[in-house]
Amino acid sequence: SAALTTTATSASPVGSYPITVAIGSLASANYSFGTFTNGTLTITAAPLVVTADNKSRVFGAANPAFTFTVTGFTNGEGTSVLTGSPTMTTTATATSAPGNYPITITAGTLANSNYTFSFVNGTLAVSQAATTTVITNAAALAANATPVGQAYAVNWSVTPVAPGAGTPTGTVLVSDGANTCSAAVGTGTCSLTSTTVGAKTITAVYSGDANFAGSSATAATHTVVIAFTGNVKQFIAFGTNTNLAGVTMTLTNTTTNTSTTTTTDANGNYSFGSLTLGQSYTITPSGLGKVYEATSRTYTNVNTNV
Repeated sequence: SAALTTTATSASPVGSYPITVAIGSLASANYSFGTFTNGTLTITAAPLVVTADNKSRVFGAANPAFTFTVTGFTNGEGTSVLTGSPTMTTTATATSAPGNYPITITAGTLANSNYTFSFVNGTLAVSQAATTTVITNAAALAANATPVGQAYAVNWSVTPVAPGAGTPTGTVLVSDGANTCSAAVGTGTCSLTSTTVGAKTITAVYSGDANFAGSSATAATHTVVIAFTGNVKQFIAFGTNTNLAGVTMTLTNTTTNTSTTTTTDANGNYSFGSLTLGQSYTITPSGLGKVYEATSRTYTNVNTNV
């Protein structure tokens, strides 16, 4: 056969190279070989596929840095032989709603004469931002009791977890396990009325919205008690009784034989909190050099506000 050689190697760049032909071992008794005409080896660019990598972020966050992957290199080459970089863009902004958005990739300044490029778009997935819900008056709820049947405020805050950003909407539901109240998240408070006495576990749950995921606050504690309230008036013969301020009121727990005192205010009102369910009490007025009718009153097996 004829001897065929070329100067091109597997690492030769794109271009044209001679295919040199010589007689080699070619032979025939009937023919002579006087003329050999060289050929041409044409090396064309190898195809590369440039793919935009898929990315994700939460609502309100800035778009991440976009990256790409190149496949199809020959001769063990890699991205180091490329110059420049592709251009990658998306229609999504920080305030775009959760969903999928295209990452569009084009050639940009990406170049290498030995390769051609085709491009595959990627996807940017935007998800709901996480939130944190906090009962902001938890310490006050734990420290101060409320009479049964009396409304008390439960306050909250709902904030996005970084890098999420924005203003959550929707509602917050507050519960003591049996009774509830709710309000728009931006209101920041609702009034809860507990209908039974005892230690209460107060929860606050944010419902979430299209852009923000729901969340639950760390539970707060609150004590609901029986309250003892009343009013003292001074008797006015042939006239209108008037509120009597400064009267000493003594409340005695006849079950435990313990007492506590308070004084009527300018309107003649007094109140005691934290009565124990099911126990008995006596209330006695005194002071100001006056005679009181009745001298005392007794309440047995107290199970509601008096």
